[in-house]
Amino acid sequence: MCIRDRIKNKKVETTVEMLCKGYPEELKEYMNYCRRLTFVEKPDYEYLKGLFGKVIEREGYKDDGIYDWIIAVSYTHLRAHETSLHLVCRLLLEKKKKKKTKKKKQTKKK
Repeated sequence: MCIRDRIKNKKVETTVEMLCKGYPEELKEYMNYCRRLTFVEKPDYEYLKGLFGKVIEREGYKDDGIYDWIIAVSYTHLRAHETSLHLVCRLLLEKKKKKKTKKKKQTKKK
């Protein structure tokens, strides 16, 4: 069985309950709602936002408009196989290398 088939089978076998175990009930509601939508149906965005609003309120989070997936790095640097974490690490390493190279050049000039 090829990797694509194994991934497909795993996705089919994984229930919403398994996927959302340990997370707020609203995530399961969200997933079930989205799965029930037909291709031509327009989602009720207010309802969906309200689900997450309930969690934010109940858990005492502050809705500051800053989300975990927002980072200060341009995604144009993201390579096809990288996650955003890989991107950040790679860019930090490149920055560190540039600093070292710059320091070496300055040392040679003296």
